[in-house]
Amino acid sequence: RRDHADRHGAAPHPADPAAQDDLVAHGHGREEVHAGDGGHHHLALRQAARCQKGGLGHELQALACEQRAVVVGQRGQYQFAQLGGGIYTKGNTLINNSAVIQNNEVTNNGGGVYVFSGGFKAENTSSIKGNKATTFGGGVYIIGGTVQIIKSTVQSNSITATSGGGAGIYNVGALTLDKSSLLSNSAATGGSAGGGLYNNLGTTAINNSTFSGNTAASDGGGIFIDGGTVDIS
Repeated sequence: RRDHADRHGAAPHPADPAAQDDLVAHGHGREEVHAGDGGHHHLALRQAARCQKGGLGHELQALACEQRAVVVGQRGQYQFAQLGGGIYTKGNTLINNSAVIQNNEVTNNGGGVYVFSGGFKAENTSSIKGNKATTFGGGVYIIGGTVQIIKSTVQSNSITATSGGGAGIYNVGALTLDKSSLLSNSAATGGSAGGGLYNNLGTTAINNSTFSGNTAASDGGGIFIDGGTVDIS
């Protein structure tokens, strides 16, 4: 445990979202955080630090991925259910300043991110791309909490099952898309629906955002609304 100190000995600023971090990795393109570090309650990845070979687990209460940090190439497992290939969060997660969640996969829901509760925010040209889930939420699966995607991209995520949906985002919670893009996400197998977004009883606000090149085998290549509220402006 590294309370209020990173691996190079510097304390985070008190106003920093990761001011309570157990572990701060400043990568400069070199440092990696592996599966064993996922048990930390507070974690920050900065300056091109990479998290791979494991997954960031369900005990995370706060996570900050900033300044080109990368969560890549993971096969996530939450207990006996495969949830959250890259990140499974019950707390507050910030993906900021060109951070990337990429090429993660899971054999159930939430290839890139599984949001159980709390707040998740991706902003400032961050991206969630190339992730895969078998059933729902190739990029992001939202079962609870509040998710904001601002000036960021959800791209080229996919669903592989013959019946599923929400290749880009699957939402049962509260979602805001602002000045963001959902591009080339694919739910193109069997009876899958909602290539870009599958809104299942959730609340979604879409502001000045772009849906392009998303595909679905059955309904809603761009957006599939299965109850709930979707406001587009």
